[in-house]
This record gives sequence, C-alpha cells and structure tokens, in this order.
Amino acid sequence: MSVLCYLRYMADSAQSDFALGFVLGQATAYIEQVNAGAKLAAQIGCANAHVQDVTKAAERDGCTTIVEDRGFGRASVWIFRSPFVRELIAGFNEKAHAPTALDVWAMGKLFGYSDSAIEAYIQAHGLFRSASDSESSPRPCSDRSDLRTEQGHYAY
Repeated sequence: MSVLCYLRYMADSAQSDFALGFVLGQATAYIEQVNAGAKLAAQIGCANAHVQDVTKAAERDGCTTIVEDRGFGRASVWIFRSPFVRELIAGFNEKAHAPTALDVWAMGKLFGYSDSAIEAYIQAHGLFRSASDSESSPRPCSDRSDLRTEQGHYAY
C-alpha cells in the first residue's frame, strides 16, 4: 500500500507527526549538503506549521534561513551558510519575468546541479538561443555600448 493511501487511515495527529518527520528528514539532507559545500543553498516547501521546526534545525547546524510565504498555509524556506547567498536569493526574487537561460544556469549552480544537468534542462525547456540569435549582443555589466561577437564550435 502506498504511503498516500496509508495516510488516509491515520488519525490527524499521526498525519501531522508523519508530515513533520518527512519535512525534517528532507531539511536535514539539505542542511548536510549545504554544510558539506555540495550546494550554496537549498529550498524546501512545507506547511506553515512546520516552518519553525525547519528553521531551528537549520540554525542549530550553523545555517541561515529565509522564509517566504507561499499562501494557502504553505511556506518556502531557503537554507544557506554564506552571507552573499542572501543577495543572490534577493536578486532572484526581484525578477518579474520568465526565467532566461542565464537565470536557470545561475539557479542551477546555486542549488549544486552539474553543468551537464543544467544544460539538459535549458535545452529541454527551449531556453537555448542559437549562436546566430546572439551574434551581436551588448556585453553584460558593461557601461559601454560596445558589441561582442561569439565565435566557437558547438557540438549538438
């Protein structure tokens, strides 16, 4: 019998205990990955009732948290150690547009994904632009309006 079928027959308090245990297990795995340096940050979704338990577990192990309300009794908890990650998270939250390939790459690196996994995701979701689409684009972070051209061989 699947866990979901089993939960249907559990008392409400047992369901709550099970959910808390599940969320804390997931949080513990993420905290260990952040502390080991495998990820700069992790994000876990949980019921508002479990936020305090998740944040206490993270802080007990030397991590910092940011809690975001997601509505409908749910929250998202960011878990990280390095202070600069707070700025990265704020930057991601400022953007009110569909994610670009650069956004996906940056978020993928933040969460510790490999370059090949990020590339596969970008290609699978059609975020990749061909070299001809970006032959003359302004240089990011440049105060000048100089243009750059890309040259290279791509094996796709």
